[in-house]
Amino acid sequence: MLGESFAIEELRDFIVGVSILPDPVLLTGGKGTGKSLAASKIHAVGRTACLKHLQLDCDDCDAGELERVLFGGEGDQPGALNSPDTSSCYLSRIEALTPRLVDRLTQHLMTPVANGAVRPRIVFGSRYDLSQLLERGEIDSAFLDLISRYSVRIPPLAERIEDIPILCSYQIWLNSPPEEYDERWDDFQEYILSDLLTYPWPGNVSELIEVIRSYCGLAPGETEAWERPVSEESTPSRAPAGSQDALFLQQAFQLFYEEFLTTIELEQLSGRHDIVIADSSVTNRIFDEHN
Repeated sequence: MLGESFAIEELRDFIVGVSILPDPVLLTGGKGTGKSLAASKIHAVGRTACLKHLQLDCDDCDAGELERVLFGGEGDQPGALNSPDTSSCYLSRIEALTPRLVDRLTQHLMTPVANGAVRPRIVFGSRYDLSQLLERGEIDSAFLDLISRYSVRIPPLAERIEDIPILCSYQIWLNSPPEEYDERWDDFQEYILSDLLTYPWPGNVSELIEVIRSYCGLAPGETEAWERPVSEESTPSRAPAGSQDALFLQQAFQLFYEEFLTTIELEQLSGRHDIVIADSSVTNRIFDEHN
């Protein structure tokens, strides 16, 4: 979830906002955009993060086996959606769900929860957006209406280019010996980063991570031997300098903490309790109203 783009800020706000709700969530976005990561973050920020978070691919699992895992089989063995040990379940590629499973999931979601009971939350994921799912006609529209009340499209990397330096810096820091980080990052900015900012990224963040891991397999100073994933039509441009500090995550946390303290002050001033890390426009408006 690293980045400073408007798109990734909106995604973080969405994750925090839905994490405290029991309702189903729908995540859409292309391959490699980070839907499973977003699902795990929704679980981690929620109130029952200590319980199990299950991730299942509807296209890779046999329909019968998927039904057994979700709803249980013969005997007293409960399924994940009926288990007190499970807090959330992420179902990816829901366009591959069978009509039978769609019906069972619909019935499950529409069944009232007993007083005091906690039902595992289901997060659904698809590579197609809502309009595409409806056009394909592979999933019942009533089911889509049921699961898409809280939905978000995770943007491809090509729509948040400004996040690439931050992602690259973090991956180099993560995959390099501490004593080599500064030299690797300096070389990377000088020789490679500008090419990555013009690359179309069909594989999104997952492809970028593999690129950086490949780069980190080289010794410092061997950047010329690295095969860059750049099309012939790409025109390299000078990249903006990223963070030079290997502890930039600590700095990012400090910034988040300061914003958090500001949000608490805003809630006290306004009497509201629904502000999620307020941006500058919200901050200025509320302070103006109470000064």
